[in-house]
Amino acid sequence: MPFIKRQFNDIVKAIENTSESLELDCWEIIEEGFHFLNLERIKMLKDAASTSKISFTVHAPFASINLASPEPLQSVLLDFMDKSLERSHALGAKVFVIHPGLLSPFTIHFPEIAWESLVASIKHLAKFSENLGSPRIAVENMAPPYPFLISQFSEIERLFQELENFNVGLCLDVGHVKKAGGEKTFIRDVGRRITHVHAHDNSGESDAHLQIGKGVIDWGYIVHSLKKLNFDGYMVIENNTLEDAYNSVYYLKSLISQSFS
Repeated sequence: MPFIKRQFNDIVKAIENTSESLELDCWEIIEEGFHFLNLERIKMLKDAASTSKISFTVHAPFASINLASPEPLQSVLLDFMDKSLERSHALGAKVFVIHPGLLSPFTIHFPEIAWESLVASIKHLAKFSENLGSPRIAVENMAPPYPFLISQFSEIERLFQELENFNVGLCLDVGHVKKAGGEKTFIRDVGRRITHVHAHDNSGESDAHLQIGKGVIDWGYIVHSLKKLNFDGYMVIENNTLEDAYNSVYYLKSLISQSFS
């Protein structure tokens, strides 16, 4: 995921100035690095949303977070994530995107311990979200070769079988999918799990977060498949610059208009 070093005020101005002109429905706030939420920032975002009529989603902290960590670290991390969920709820965010855990130097030898810890962490966050009333948890599929537990479609299926009674969806990261077997395989096998989408392009070799249409991903297939699935969530652009993101929006809007005409 790219980090854009901008003052938070600049992000708010971008929301106010472009949401209506681009007819955007949603902005995703990355609660990481330069953009952690606080009461002042939540008010700024709500004020911007009141004039631009958009919704927010939040990408949970991830830089030093491993939800597959066993106890005693797991409780510390979940307390941190609970506070992020509370801030996201205060913002009125619709979705709370989490990265799945990964194998550590310890759990690489005991992967089932990591898996059990990950499932327990997600269940905890889903219950906490339910108690708050929002936002909904969405687990993002990750890209190999990093040792994340959720990158292949078989792992996604296993995870959601174990989360059957919990209100958790899949955040389909299309760029990550391209590195993990291809968009057609994933949507065919786990399409019914998708509640949120991260959109960016690549060559299939690296997680480059290219402008949509500048890589090899079949976006016509993506748009057509989401339509067939009656997808009604948000598609969030994840590019390296705002200019690339705006161009990606124009590209996708053209495809969507063709698909629905």
